[in-house]
Amino acid sequence: MVLMIGPLAVSGLRSLAAVFYLLPALAFWRPRLWPASGYRLGLVAVAVVLSFRALTFTLGCVALPLAEFSLLLNTMPLFTAILGCSLLGEKCGPREIASGLLVLFGAAVAFLPTLIMSPDATTSALGIVVTLGCAFCQALSFVILRKLSDQVSPLTVTIWTLLITSVLCLPPAGVMGQLNQIDLLPVDLAYVAGSGITGLLSALLPAIACTMAEAGRVAIATTSSVVFSFALQAAVQLKAPTVWALVGAAFIVAAVVCSNLRFERSDVKQKLTGNEPGADNAAGPLPVKDYGALHMSIPPKPP
Repeated sequence: MVLMIGPLAVSGLRSLAAVFYLLPALAFWRPRLWPASGYRLGLVAVAVVLSFRALTFTLGCVALPLAEFSLLLNTMPLFTAILGCSLLGEKCGPREIASGLLVLFGAAVAFLPTLIMSPDATTSALGIVVTLGCAFCQALSFVILRKLSDQVSPLTVTIWTLLITSVLCLPPAGVMGQLNQIDLLPVDLAYVAGSGITGLLSALLPAIACTMAEAGRVAIATTSSVVFSFALQAAVQLKAPTVWALVGAAFIVAAVVCSNLRFERSDVKQKLTGNEPGADNAAGPLPVKDYGALHMSIPPKPP
């Protein structure tokens, strides 16, 4: 769609179509669309951040092949860990530092050969910067969503995100003439309708997930997109991922696992020895055998 219409128009139209898909859910569940005073600024902030995430996502997936684009998006759990350390007060130790170095090395292995040997290196560099911006916006939104999860409905976050994205993208697209490129053909309308469904799911599902799990766990779950992006690049774009991309993917996945798996040394010892915590007391106290009651006759007191 971006090749035919333009990135601003695509982002605005898919968000506008997603609004219509979301209206039945809003009418059925009736969430509070304007939260309490202490959470309004956070709602607006996460909606704006997700709007920029939607726009940079559209730009990045066109500037880079799907596999490389997905690899850079998988740096998002690292950004989530860094933001969690600084904004949520989470622990940031040697494991987080090591994961950061792995991500940097993986990104360098995956993209430096392309930047050096590709004739359109400027376009590739711009796509990398835009995609990293998309990953950062997604990580920041996860952190904010986690803080709002107790008081703001995911439906409220989603409707505000879609509306702000439409407002930010459609007027500039009209001024730039991107909306004039739309042909009211059934195929184009089907593309807009389908992109609206994907836009709704990409905005709603992370908001729901952040109410059920920590931001880091939600972030690591998104790394499964690598498998789908590699398959889609081979099937749709008819372009096999490079060897450098595969090697870089291994480093990035290792960094994501390193930064999100949490265990203590005692857990490792218990796994090696086979002694689970509380195993000694699993059966409870030793049973007491009942020997019957001892009947004693108490003599009466003398007068």
